[in-house]
Amino acid sequence: MVNSLNQTELLEKVTEVLVDHFELERSLINPEARLQEDLDLDSIDGIELILKLEEQYGEKISAERLKAAKTVKDVLEALEDKMQVKGEPSSDSG
Repeated sequence: MVNSLNQTELLEKVTEVLVDHFELERSLINPEARLQEDLDLDSIDGIELILKLEEQYGEKISAERLKAAKTVKDVLEALEDKMQVKGEPSSDSG
């Protein structure tokens, strides 16, 4: 399960998808990188990114949230929100 990753680890996972699937240069990918302007991803690429991340995480990620993402950081925040909902404290509950 990946619901305990921190933002650095999440960035690495998203970077892996962008490098492997979209053949982007790793050096271009950082939280401030703009998906369209800097990484040259169009709306179809955005859908593919959603599908790849869903595959990797094994759950649905809000397409609307990711469609609204303008930067890599926006994508990371969407994933973090999903993981916080999914990763509610289950141990040490009292």
